[in-house]
Amino acid sequence: MKIHKRFSITFTFVMILSLLLVGNVGAKSPNKVELCHNNGDGTFALVKIKVNTLQTHLAHGDALPGEAVPGRAGMVFGTNCALVSTAPNPQAPVVNPPSKMNPSTRHQGKKTAKVDVCHRRGNETFIMINISGNALPAHLAHGDGLPNGLVPGQPNTKFGADCSITHQKELVETLTVPATAEVPVSSMALANGQLYEFKAIGTYIFAKPDAWADAEWLWNGNQIIKGDDWPPHPPNVLDLTINGCSNNTDWGDYQPTHEYILPWTGTGVPLTFTICDTSYVDNAGFLTVEIWKINW
Repeated sequence: MKIHKRFSITFTFVMILSLLLVGNVGAKSPNKVELCHNNGDGTFALVKIKVNTLQTHLAHGDALPGEAVPGRAGMVFGTNCALVSTAPNPQAPVVNPPSKMNPSTRHQGKKTAKVDVCHRRGNETFIMINISGNALPAHLAHGDGLPNGLVPGQPNTKFGADCSITHQKELVETLTVPATAEVPVSSMALANGQLYEFKAIGTYIFAKPDAWADAEWLWNGNQIIKGDDWPPHPPNVLDLTINGCSNNTDWGDYQPTHEYILPWTGTGVPLTFTICDTSYVDNAGFLTVEIWKINW
């Protein structure tokens, strides 16, 4: 009887102690809680956070599942933080876009577009490379360019589709046309259908000591007039003509710089340039004619 009694007391003590331990474990508060986290773009994601950070999250626009959606009247959070309307005839839950449901998967599937760039090398040549679109502004700021665009720092030049460099205006010939005689100065053969620009530069003396003329205009001691509008002199007098003094070549309005541009389309043959005058004995100097090839 004593042994049985002692065993019963011991068993009872153990049971009571076990119940106390189980009760303590069950009463222990969880240290994490689920929360509808505001992603900052109008969407929410279900996350787990520490309980001691809950108030901070709520203050920043987060909320608990089942609660009202901050800033969205008539909406509450449903399962997995889907947005559910509380209207009398609620529509289907408003589900966040898949790419924004969870911060960890928000950027999955997104790819930054890549672009071709004409990259400047140390020897002032260029090579085509493929870069992220995000890096494009930095490359352009450092002197790179884009295929088919203008070459930075090189006037009248352009990139081809492969970053080869093409000159928009290429000087192909320079002629010196004397004012001291009616001497036609011949150019190279100008390719058929090719666009060119002729640039006439400078002045010469047509009456010593200081009466000057340029490709189109002259100073007669009183005023500046067009060389081919000076009666009673013959047509085209003191004019820089193309293909003979019988042809009037109009170089345009007066330019104080004495530089004139004339577009021309080649026909496969050379041209001649001549300074026309009625008398050359009191003339001095020359004009320069540059022939530029237009590449696009």
